[in-house]
Amino acid sequence: DRAWARVLGGEPVHYVTPYAADGMYLAQAGIPTLTFGPGDIGQAHSRDESVIVSELVQAAQVLAALMVDWCYERSV
Repeated sequence: DRAWARVLGGEPVHYVTPYAADGMYLAQAGIPTLTFGPGDIGQAHSRDESVIVSELVQAAQVLAALMVDWCYERSV
Protein backbone atom coordinates (compact mmCIF):
# COMPACT_ATOMS: atom_id res chain seq x y z
CA ASP A 1 0.00 0.00 0.00
CA ARG A 2 2.85 2.40 0.79
CA ALA A 3 4.52 1.83 -2.58
CA TRP A 4 1.19 2.37 -4.38
CA ALA A 5 0.51 5.57 -2.45
CA ARG A 6 4.01 6.91 -3.08
CA VAL A 7 3.93 6.21 -6.83
CA LEU A 8 0.27 6.71 -7.73
CA GLY A 9 -1.19 8.58 -4.76
CA GLY A 10 -4.22 7.47 -2.82
CA GLU A 11 -4.89 3.97 -1.61
CA PRO A 12 -5.24 0.81 -3.72
CA VAL A 13 -8.55 -1.03 -3.81
CA HIS A 14 -8.34 -4.50 -2.27
CA TYR A 15 -10.78 -7.18 -3.35
CA VAL A 16 -11.12 -10.94 -3.68
CA THR A 17 -10.96 -12.20 -7.24
CA PRO A 18 -13.56 -14.65 -8.55
CA TYR A 19 -11.12 -16.44 -10.85
CA ALA A 20 -8.43 -19.06 -10.33
CA ALA A 21 -4.76 -18.12 -10.21
CA ASP A 22 -1.57 -19.81 -9.04
CA GLY A 23 -1.66 -17.67 -5.91
CA MET A 24 -4.53 -19.75 -4.54
CA TYR A 25 -2.13 -22.68 -4.04
CA LEU A 26 0.26 -20.48 -2.09
CA ALA A 27 -2.60 -19.11 0.01
CA GLN A 28 -3.79 -22.65 0.75
CA ALA A 29 -0.28 -23.40 2.02
CA GLY A 30 -0.53 -20.45 4.44
CA ILE A 31 1.65 -18.10 2.39
CA PRO A 32 0.25 -14.54 2.22
CA THR A 33 -0.55 -13.92 -1.43
CA LEU A 34 -1.73 -11.13 -3.67
CA THR A 35 -2.22 -10.62 -7.37
CA PHE A 36 -1.12 -7.33 -8.86
CA GLY A 37 -0.70 -6.07 -12.37
CA PRO A 38 -1.94 -3.85 -15.15
CA GLY A 39 -4.79 -4.50 -17.52
CA ASP A 40 -8.45 -5.38 -17.55
CA ILE A 41 -9.34 -8.84 -16.25
CA GLY A 42 -12.22 -8.84 -18.71
CA GLN A 43 -9.66 -9.12 -21.52
CA ALA A 44 -7.57 -11.85 -19.90
CA HIS A 45 -6.86 -14.80 -22.18
CA SER A 46 -8.98 -13.34 -24.96
CA ARG A 47 -8.00 -13.09 -28.61
CA ASP A 48 -7.57 -9.31 -28.29
CA GLU A 49 -5.88 -9.28 -24.88
CA SER A 50 -3.79 -6.14 -24.45
CA VAL A 51 -2.36 -3.80 -21.83
CA ILE A 52 -2.22 -0.03 -21.96
CA VAL A 53 1.47 0.95 -21.94
CA SER A 54 0.99 3.66 -19.29
CA GLU A 55 -0.60 1.06 -16.96
CA LEU A 56 2.35 -1.26 -17.55
CA VAL A 57 4.78 1.54 -16.67
CA GLN A 58 2.82 2.43 -13.52
CA ALA A 59 2.73 -1.21 -12.40
CA ALA A 60 6.51 -1.48 -12.91
CA GLN A 61 7.03 1.70 -10.88
CA VAL A 62 4.90 0.38 -8.01
CA LEU A 63 6.77 -2.95 -8.03
CA ALA A 64 10.14 -1.16 -8.07
CA ALA A 65 9.06 1.01 -5.11
CA LEU A 66 7.88 -2.12 -3.28
CA MET A 67 11.27 -3.79 -3.79
CA VAL A 68 13.11 -0.70 -2.53
CA ASP A 69 10.91 -0.67 0.59
CA TRP A 70 11.36 -4.40 1.14
CA CYS A 71 15.15 -4.28 0.76
CA TYR A 72 15.46 -1.21 3.00
CA GLU A 73 13.37 -2.74 5.78
CA ARG A 74 15.57 -5.83 5.82
CA SER A 75 18.81 -3.85 5.93
CA VAL A 76 17.88 -1.68 8.93
